Amino acid sequence: MGRAVANFDYDSEAVLMYFLPIIEVEDNGLYFKYDEDEWRTSIILIIEAFKAFSEADGKFDFKLMFEQLSGKIPYKGRRKNLEPIGGSIVFSLFNEAISDYMFNLKIDPMRKKIIMKTCKKFRNSTIKHLKK
Repeated sequence: MGRAVANFDYDSEAVLMYFLPIIEVEDNGLYFKYDEDEWRTSIILIIEAFKAFSEADGKFDFKLMFEQLSGKIPYKGRRKNLEPIGGSIVFSLFNEAISDYMFNLKIDPMRKKIIMKTCKKFRNSTIKHLKK
């Protein structure tokens, strides 16, 4: 599973263009700022974490990932850490953005399936670790 995900060259700008409109619609609690530059940094970090997760084989360090993302997610206000509600929104919508991004790429359907399946697992694992 790892190679299909980790060796794939994700276009973070394209993923961001799918992610931002979804988050603007889904952010009912008005948790986030819509600063494209700040989101660009966050999406790049999340994609890197996603690639590392795909190769980790169950030994992924979520604590380290959250530390790297802490302060990078553009929350409104002065939130320094990923919060369970905001984090759940971010990782759920990251999964949707990757799915939309994959849908429009002309790549091998099997590879596409593996990437989307891994992303769903990444989302579920991340949300589970956010709640701890």
